[in-house]
Amino acid sequence: AIVDVEPRSRSYATVVHTVPVGSRGNEPHGLGPARADGRLLGAGVLSSRIFAFDVRSPREARLVNVETGGPTWTYQSPMNVVGRRRGPLFATCPDRTRYRGTPRELLDAPGGLVLLDPVGRAVAELSGASKQARAFIVAPTDGVVVPGAKRLVTTNRGHGVSPTTVTGFMPGIAVQVWHVRERRLMATRVLEVGPRGDENLGPDAIASMHARPVVFVATADGGGLYVASFVGGTMPAFRLVHDFGRGSRPSALVVTPDDRHLVAALAGTGEIVVFDLANPHAPRRVDDEDLPGDDSAGPGAIAVSADGSRIAVATYGIDVPTLRE
Repeated sequence: AIVDVEPRSRSYATVVHTVPVGSRGNEPHGLGPARADGRLLGAGVLSSRIFAFDVRSPREARLVNVETGGPTWTYQSPMNVVGRRRGPLFATCPDRTRYRGTPRELLDAPGGLVLLDPVGRAVAELSGASKQARAFIVAPTDGVVVPGAKRLVTTNRGHGVSPTTVTGFMPGIAVQVWHVRERRLMATRVLEVGPRGDENLGPDAIASMHARPVVFVATADGGGLYVASFVGGTMPAFRLVHDFGRGSRPSALVVTPDDRHLVAALAGTGEIVVFDLANPHAPRRVDDEDLPGDDSAGPGAIAVSADGSRIAVATYGIDVPTLRE
């Protein structure tokens, strides 16, 4: 769906165009960055498809390619497409193909990344497995390319997204760092626990500052906010800096273009929360807004305008079988 977000337009805040993708019963999820070449890639969780759109003329946007890797992929159920306006794109896939959720699979069937070309075709697959990661659930969910660091950081909310899963959802507690240029996994970092003991469950939403190599991670199942800096190529530890509270379910993070504020969406409480980033390693909560809604859906995605003056919020009702609440 294409929404007009120009305040001076007569069609402001209305849907001006839609593009059918011919994938009934799917779970549309993450959209990648708006590319410099006018391409936009989207992920379909339940079908393991990647959709490529030409959005150079938004009111005439069209579908230009569908990657249907599915059973031929090692990984499935792409949750998001991550990257930048230029450079490589990666689909984050939490589960292996035909994942069912047996006890052995929890730690011995790590997910991974699918490297994509600009029109969404699969080029290569990158495993999230390593000796360091063997003790943890590896289920790439979201990610961000760190400015100036040549690093990609991915979160691991948990296994059990695939429609073939027959057991319950199992949250992870770690994030992973990848070398973008060399296309390889560098490190797995465990998120620390706080006073409650479960703040680190389900690392999900992630965002970075634009001018500094500072990364923020929110845990969907633990309600924690973590921060780390990437300096001189070292592998940082992520530090807990805020507790949204049990049941808050932070679902999205975005940093304003001027790097002054971090905005978080809380699906569990229906709130939008704003932090001052004068000291990014100690974000200060300065505002919040309750959104109208019901128990079936909460704010699931947020975007900020280029000038930082407006925020768009989308609600999301979870339809992944093992994540239904």
